[in-house]
Amino acid sequence: MHSQGSFRPLAAPGRISKREPQFPLLRSCIALKISLVFIATLGGSEVNRCGSIRLGGGRPSQEGSRWYAPKSLAGRRGFTLLDLIVSISIVTLLMAILIPALAGTRETARRVSCASNQRQIGLSMAMYADDHEEFMPPSIFLRPGGNFLPLNEMMTLRLSDNDMAQPRNRLSPGGWDGLGYLIGYSYLPAPKVFYCPSHRGSHPYSRYRDEFKLWNHSGQRTVGNYHYRGLGPNGTPMLWSIRPSGSSLVSDGLKTQSDINHNDGVNVLRADLGVFWFSDDTRELVPSLAASESQDQQDAAMASAAVRNAWTLFDRRQGQRYERDPGEPNGRRRSN
Repeated sequence: MHSQGSFRPLAAPGRISKREPQFPLLRSCIALKISLVFIATLGGSEVNRCGSIRLGGGRPSQEGSRWYAPKSLAGRRGFTLLDLIVSISIVTLLMAILIPALAGTRETARRVSCASNQRQIGLSMAMYADDHEEFMPPSIFLRPGGNFLPLNEMMTLRLSDNDMAQPRNRLSPGGWDGLGYLIGYSYLPAPKVFYCPSHRGSHPYSRYRDEFKLWNHSGQRTVGNYHYRGLGPNGTPMLWSIRPSGSSLVSDGLKTQSDINHNDGVNVLRADLGVFWFSDDTRELVPSLAASESQDQQDAAMASAAVRNAWTLFDRRQGQRYERDPGEPNGRRRSN
């Protein structure tokens, strides 16, 4: 127990305890003065007892009212204009060297994110096939309805009102088509996955963000950034009947040249659910695609043929020869 002489009562509420600092303003002034003295010492400036600074060196004063930095530091000076210009030049040079490297690193990260999107699409397609007797999501653009199959339209996720007005297209629930079935049937209810972060064309996610909200379809086509094949190289729509390795099913957009999401190649999803990088260093792919979108039948037929050739190119890069032409609904033998 404490003796009567050593007993210290607690501070009353609202009062400041003796152990707490009672002069915060004084403490701040002392800290400021110490900082000024330190700065002046490094720069060789003069400081008086009141804390004011007189910049510059000079001969030490003999007066007691003033004192100077040590003689070893008194001759030092601050930065000159030349020093500042040299420093800025060095920083600018370093930035010029590093910024392209950082830009390349950012594009690599976006390419990895794009491959991850296609991987998620592939897993969702596998779940869809398990629930629908091995069939992949259907598309109206794979049904014979004219002189050619409009394979260039296989980036479509949701049909327009004009598309749905045709009798043969009314079987599409909610207007979903192709990869859009994965959204409509809640296998992959994350619309942003169907858009590449490197896309530079006319179909960014921001354009269609509101289209995926319930009862908010504007009546226009909703287009993604990934091209859907819908059939294997052997012409079958059954996922587990397609040769796993070397059969391409999904890739970056192929409708026009601007739909290619990356500068030097494309990500391609195979039937084994793996994603490989198709390098287009020789510029074999991009120039073969349509330069722009067109409603002309002849241009659309040429664009469709370019898409079919792109799938062939992807499969050949994987070392596989086609058994059937993917552009024909029934398939036909190809000569070796």
